[in-house]
Amino acid sequence: MESLDELLSIVRRLRAPDGCSWDRKQTLESMRAGFLEEVHEFVEGVDERDAKLMKEEAGDLFFHLVFFSELAREQGWFDADAAIRGVCEKLVSRHPHVFERRPGEAAIDEAEVLRRWEARKQAENVEKKRESILQGIPRALPSLVQATQIQEKASHVGFDWDGAAGVLDKLDEEVRELKEAVAARGAGGGAPDRAVENELGDLLFTVVNLSRHLGVDADRGLARTNARFKARFAHMENALKASGAPLNGRTLAEWDVLWEKAKESHP
Repeated sequence: MESLDELLSIVRRLRAPDGCSWDRKQTLESMRAGFLEEVHEFVEGVDERDAKLMKEEAGDLFFHLVFFSELAREQGWFDADAAIRGVCEKLVSRHPHVFERRPGEAAIDEAEVLRRWEARKQAENVEKKRESILQGIPRALPSLVQATQIQEKASHVGFDWDGAAGVLDKLDEEVRELKEAVAARGAGGGAPDRAVENELGDLLFTVVNLSRHLGVDADRGLARTNARFKARFAHMENALKASGAPLNGRTLAEWDVLWEKAKESHP
C-alpha cells in the first residue's frame, strides 16, 4: 500500500540524524507503554462502536508497529517488510482449508477449523522446542485475558470442566478457602498475606473459568461493570454537588440511598 510506504518513509525521516530529537531518542522499551495505551484506546472504540475513534487509533497502532519495525531494522533484526511477509506466510500455512481447497470442495465448520488450528499450533510448539502448549501465551497480557487463554488451551487437550455446574461448585470452594485464609490472618493464625493473595487469585481464576463456560468474556464483562460503576458514582457526585453537600463525611446509609437512586438512572 502506498500509504504504508509513506508512513515508513516518515518514520525513517523522523529517525534520521537531522530528524526529530524526540523520535531519535525513542527505544523499544520507551515506546512500549504508548503502544499498550493505543491498543486499549482502539479497543475502547470497538466497544463503543465508534468508527471515527477506531480509525484514528488504528492509524496510531500502524505508526507504532512501523516505528517498532524500524527500531528493529536499525538493530539488524528485521524490517517491516519481513514482519508483514512473515505473517502472510503464517496465515496461508494455517488456513489450508481456504488456500488449498479444491474447486467444489465443501468448507469445514468452525469446530473443525479450531481443532486443526490447535493441532497445527502443537506441531509448531514441537518444532520450536516449546515444552508446554501454554508457553506461547504473552506474560504482558492483562491477567483476565491471560487466564482465559490458559484455560482455553488446556481445554483443547481435554483438561476442563464438563460444564458450568462444576465450576460453580468450585467457586463455592474457592470462596470458602478465601474466607478461611482471611480468618486465619485476622485471628493471628500465622497465615501470611501471600496465602490470602493466592486464594484470591484462585477465586478470580475460577470466575474466569465460569465466564468461559457461560460464554461471557470476563475482561469485557468487568470493563462494562467498571463503566457502570463510574457512571453511577458520577451520578452520586452530581447529586451531592447539587444539594451543596460534600463528598466526605457521608454515612454508609446515606451512600446506600444515593447508590440506589444512581442504579435507577444507570441500570
